[in-house]
Amino acid sequence: METTVDLTRHYHRTIEQWTENVRANAAALNRIRPGIAAQLEHYLDVSNAGWGYTTKHYALVLRNAR
Repeated sequence: METTVDLTRHYHRTIEQWTENVRANAAALNRIRPGIAAQLEHYLDVSNAGWGYTTKHYALVLRNAR
């Protein structure tokens, strides 16, 4: 049996959680590469701005029917 699941709504929250993690770990990230935390946060904000409007995220779920 195959099922297609629309994960768009959930993926929006996933990106928000990634942004929260970047903010929480900004100092450590910036020690590795100065300015990277702001770049990552900007990238995630832009990605999330159009999520669900211009992009859909689907998962194909397969299960063994035996």
